[in-house]
Amino acid sequence: MDPEELKDRQYERLIKARNFHYENLNKWLTFFYVAIGAIFAGFCTLYKEGSPKLLVLVMAVLYMVSLCAYLSCKGYYYWENHWIIFLQDFERKYFADKEDGLRVYSVFANKEKLHEPYNAVGGANVSTTKVSLFLTLTIATISGAILIYYITKEIGCVCACKYYAIFVSFMESGILTTILALIGMHFSKSNLEKLDDMKL
Repeated sequence: MDPEELKDRQYERLIKARNFHYENLNKWLTFFYVAIGAIFAGFCTLYKEGSPKLLVLVMAVLYMVSLCAYLSCKGYYYWENHWIIFLQDFERKYFADKEDGLRVYSVFANKEKLHEPYNAVGGANVSTTKVSLFLTLTIATISGAILIYYITKEIGCVCACKYYAIFVSFMESGILTTILALIGMHFSKSNLEKLDDMKL
């Protein structure tokens, strides 16, 4: 096979792999958000009916699903960076001296002009994946705080000041979420042993 044809084919495969990854990210995030919404709707229904023990159970499930969504999003961001770095490196090596516009992923139209953070109807340099990470982490922390609050309320450990108890629940949830996320990242790593690290 002609070297140029081989190079073009490899480039196409890289783009397909990256696009497949993006499509899966969208599918999984949608799945997690729908699951989180459904569980929260169940929580609201139980809250109206005044069933504290079931509330604790539902919040525990919501917390677990939110934490999984956060970890999944972190994993996708890791692979997203891999594919874009790979594509950019490929373009710089093989298309740098070409004038036929083959570079797509290693160039940008106008970084400064398109970045309009103070324009309400303009675009800005914001990473959707980072926003998703922030959202899933926030949902996990809030659901964890509600879970801790209801557990302490059930066992009679809530202090007299309700606002202080809520504040403490949020602090404890932040610490617990950080610890569980680190444990989750440790035990749910992708197996990369057979992959060569190109150190790009």
